[in-house]
Amino acid sequence: MVAICLTDIRRLSPANASISNITKQIQKKTIENAQTMARDFMKKGYRVVSGGTDTHQVLIDLISKGISGKSAKNCLGSGAVSARGMAAPQMQRIVEFMNAAMINQNNNEILKETSDKTLELCKAFPVNRSA
Repeated sequence: MVAICLTDIRRLSPANASISNITKQIQKKTIENAQTMARDFMKKGYRVVSGGTDTHQVLIDLISKGISGKSAKNCLGSGAVSARGMAAPQMQRIVEFMNAAMINQNNNEILKETSDKTLELCKAFPVNRSA
């Protein structure tokens, strides 16, 4: 199994700051994005433990795909996607990237292509976006 955890919003908030409307919006978007990822992984035939998520976490059973959690963790990462301004369309692309990386762990050409696409997406949604 592998757990995907979208960034905990507390890490993005300035020290000693109260939760602002922007932070609340990011929290809401984070949960929506996790739900999109869960649905898209299920569409690809992955079993999402509990059938979905109501939080920022998605737990995926990889056994049916013949993928070990240990090897998958080297292919995965989901940074502050919601705080970057990403939404459902980008979550769908991220699931595509994650799926490609996990099922092609030994194919360097596909891994390179997936890495390039991931970097392209990240450049379109920089961390320090102005509101």
